[in-house]
Amino acid sequence: QQILKILSQPPYDQLLDMRACLCLLDPRNLLDERYLNNDNFNQQIDIADVLIANKTDQCNMQDNQAFYQLITERSKQYSSWVQHGHLQPELLNLPHTNTPLSSAHHHHDDDTAPTTTIKLKPDEPFKRLENMEDGYFSCGWLFSDQVFYFDKLFSLFNELNIERIKATVLTHQGPSLFNCMGQNINLHKLDKLSHSRIEFISSYSMNWDELETKLLSCLIEG
Repeated sequence: QQILKILSQPPYDQLLDMRACLCLLDPRNLLDERYLNNDNFNQQIDIADVLIANKTDQCNMQDNQAFYQLITERSKQYSSWVQHGHLQPELLNLPHTNTPLSSAHHHHDDDTAPTTTIKLKPDEPFKRLENMEDGYFSCGWLFSDQVFYFDKLFSLFNELNIERIKATVLTHQGPSLFNCMGQNINLHKLDKLSHSRIEFISSYSMNWDELETKLLSCLIEG
C-alpha cells in the first residue's frame, strides 16, 4: 500500500503511467490458515487489479475451486491461471483502479511512515537485521562486494527446512538470484550486481548466529 501511495503522488505521478497491479499467488496457500489470516497476504490481494494463480501444474481441483472462490469473494474483474509465471502480456495494460485506501484488510499500517534505505559503512563488510511479524521470524544480511562460492551457498540453502529464502548474490559463477520456497529452489542468472542480499523467513525462531557463521563459510577468502 505504501509503495502504491508513493508512486501515485508527486513527483512520480508526473513521470509514471500507473497500470494494473498484479498479484501472483500460489493457490495451494488458500487452504492454509497461516496465509488466510495474514494481513500482508490479504492486503496484497485486496489492492490488486488482477489475481494470477501460478504453479498451477502442482495444484488440484480443490486448489482451483479455492482460487475462483477468492475471485468471487474479493470481486475481482480480472484473473488468470498460469504455470511458471507465464503471464498474458495484455494483462500489463489493464487500468489500475484499486487505490491503497480501498483495501478491506487495511488495519494499522502507517502509510505515511518514511521509507529507509539500508546502507553499509565504508569499513563494514556486512550488516544483519532481524524482524518478527505476523507469527513469522525473518533475518536478512546485506554484504558488500564479497563473493560467495555458488555450490556452497546452494548446498546451504538446500539443507534448510524453512518457508522462504530470497537472495541476490555475487558468486564465483556470476551474479545469481536464489528464490526458495520450502524444498523448491529457483535459480536465475543476473546481468550485474553491486552487493549481495540474503533473507530467511521462518515460522519458528532460528539460531541466526549459527546461520550467519554458515553463510560466512561460503565466502571466498581474500
